[in-house]
Amino acid sequence: MDKIQDIFAVDKFKNKKQLLTKTLIVFALLFIPTITYLVILSINPSLKHYFDNISVVKDNFGKNVISNEFVMYFFAWGSFSFLVVGTIMTSFLILVLKSKTKDLYKLSYIILIAFFAVSSIVLSAISEHSYTKFYNLFEFLAQGKVSSNIKEISDMSNFFSEMYGDKKYKWSSDTLLWWLTILKIIVVILCFNIWLKNNNQKSLLSNDVVSRNLNQSKVKDFLNKFSLTSRKNILFWLIIGTSLVFVAPLVYIINMSLHGTQMNTMLNWTFIVSDLYKPMSGESIATVSNSSYFAIKILPIIVSGFLIANILISSVAYIQNWKSSRRTFAIEFYILLLEIMLVLIVIAYSAHEAQRITNLWNTNAIGINNEALSNTYLQSVYGNFKAGNTIPEPWVSGLKYISQTVISLSFLATIYTILGVKFKKINENK
Repeated sequence: MDKIQDIFAVDKFKNKKQLLTKTLIVFALLFIPTITYLVILSINPSLKHYFDNISVVKDNFGKNVISNEFVMYFFAWGSFSFLVVGTIMTSFLILVLKSKTKDLYKLSYIILIAFFAVSSIVLSAISEHSYTKFYNLFEFLAQGKVSSNIKEISDMSNFFSEMYGDKKYKWSSDTLLWWLTILKIIVVILCFNIWLKNNNQKSLLSNDVVSRNLNQSKVKDFLNKFSLTSRKNILFWLIIGTSLVFVAPLVYIINMSLHGTQMNTMLNWTFIVSDLYKPMSGESIATVSNSSYFAIKILPIIVSGFLIANILISSVAYIQNWKSSRRTFAIEFYILLLEIMLVLIVIAYSAHEAQRITNLWNTNAIGINNEALSNTYLQSVYGNFKAGNTIPEPWVSGLKYISQTVISLSFLATIYTILGVKFKKINENK
């Protein structure tokens, strides 16, 4: 029980009112976009028209522009409900902290509040992701430049064109949506971790501090900070090693996320534009390529976001000298290892699929309707794409890709093995 409580090292809940105020501010900030989004879902006439004609959409467009009504509304209201429950629990926070209940139960109560905040963010993101699918089709048809012989599609295009002026209710692109979601999760997790930590500036593990001669040289004192003689110093190198391995995946994700980059453009045209033009081309390129847009583009952002959050928490723990037990340190060690491994696996899959899709385009195994290529709206929103031209490699490929993966895994194995052995020796000596 003490070990579990030590994970957060609560300072006996001394600043109860301050914790209450900060928590209420977090929920208030989360309520603003959530309520705004719910209002949009309620008053958007185009969204209602879309779901009234969902059978037409499913018959004539690809899966990347088909929204799920249940997912959109259920998760949106679920997000709101979690915020309400979290706020109600927060209002009783001082009563709980003043009670004679064990500190572990008080801590569990605060963690549960944080859980509701994070869960609300995730549920809202799932709903908003479904909304972006609707909006991609809505904005496309609203341009009124679709030459379709299908009456229902023409009717939808006319209706959306009328609504597009002052009732378009744009929310966010799918990529930006998940970056913002990860940012909100990082902020919430960091805030609760910092608020729950002991403010006292003792060393991370006071038992690990090696007694030093006060008269030793400054150079030696500086070098001792980076030796592997304490778990705090091991944490420092753990952060550095994990961050170095993460550099290449981070560059890859940024390259894939930025508007106008070759990779971002290719993925947009492969999955979204091809699904928009399915009624004209007769098939979706996404079906031909047999790949998942979410797994290639969105999943790398999500798994990397949690790794970034953990690296930041570990960095704050190192800088502020948070106290923790050996068990806590071991948990952090393995979580970082699992997260960086997961990131490398997801990035490897994403890069492989991106390379395969590039080859399909370059060998003319897939193509797209000429009307789409001449559509200035599509070129501006989804990137300037020129089918028929050779598409450059989206990322390092072939032997270069294999070499990069081997180097990353080798460095990761080396740094974690060394740090793991040192950590074990420190434990054995205690």
